Amino acid sequence: MSEIFGIACAKDAFNTHEKAAEEQTKTFETMLLHCEDSGKDATGAFFVNRIDEKDYAGTLFKIDLPSKKFMKRHEYKELRHKTYGKTLQAAIGHCRKASHGAPASDRNNNHPVSVRGVVGVHLGSITNHESLWKDHGGKNSYNQRSVWRSGDVDSEVVFYLIGKALREDSDMTFEGAIVETTKKLKGTYACAAIDLHRPKYIMLFTNQKEIYYYSSPSLNQVVFSTDFDAIQAALKANNFVIVDAHKDSVPPHSGLRINTETLKLRPFVLASEEVTNTEVKNIIVRQTGGVAGF
Repeated sequence: MSEIFGIACAKDAFNTHEKAAEEQTKTFETMLLHCEDSGKDATGAFFVNRIDEKDYAGTLFKIDLPSKKFMKRHEYKELRHKTYGKTLQAAIGHCRKASHGAPASDRNNNHPVSVRGVVGVHLGSITNHESLWKDHGGKNSYNQRSVWRSGDVDSEVVFYLIGKALREDSDMTFEGAIVETTKKLKGTYACAAIDLHRPKYIMLFTNQKEIYYYSSPSLNQVVFSTDFDAIQAALKANNFVIVDAHKDSVPPHSGLRINTETLKLRPFVLASEEVTNTEVKNIIVRQTGGVAGF
């Protein structure tokens, strides 16, 4: 199996670049190392840095190596100096155990996936991805493969459909695009996604495994992962310890929007056929307790 993880950093939260870089590096790299055992076939990370009030820079690096070797690569070492610090807005990571038919040796099959302006990481298995590409992908006249498709991994179609919904309807919200996409999906998924056209939001959504998160005012970060122990390890690395009683999560059939400027959180429900009225009520009760909305 694989794991997903990441951090969101509040705007103007850090007094010094050095403090920000130290805390962010400890948090993200601890999760990178902790999640290695869940997926050693490939490792990837996507960073968003603020340039000014309107502009940002996005940097993606992924390679078919376990996280320990990933972190020793010169490409990642260069990223460490460029990304961690006062300007870091968000980072999402993935440790991958490759599925059959989508080898890690093909970089396009690894995560984070970038398609139609959406960058995301996925844990799970989408069973109808081929039919979704056929019905919604748009065909290349030469080989009948989607003009948007770059790899063979099932995850790519998730973020393609979200991006397609966003690009084709200027009034579509990020939450709305995710809800519409998940209505089409068959299989399992736990995902984190960033829209490059509105990068201040990190979206978490799942229909299976819980995505745990911890909002830490003292670290000025929201830390999340499908592995709760990875969050604990990351916070302990910063001399900040949490206990199981404070375990917050995005439950199955729901999502969470993280505002990286304010660290405010807004939950939403994935209203698919799988979700009964009872499940929806339970999700809302769980998520409105202690979650601050806009």
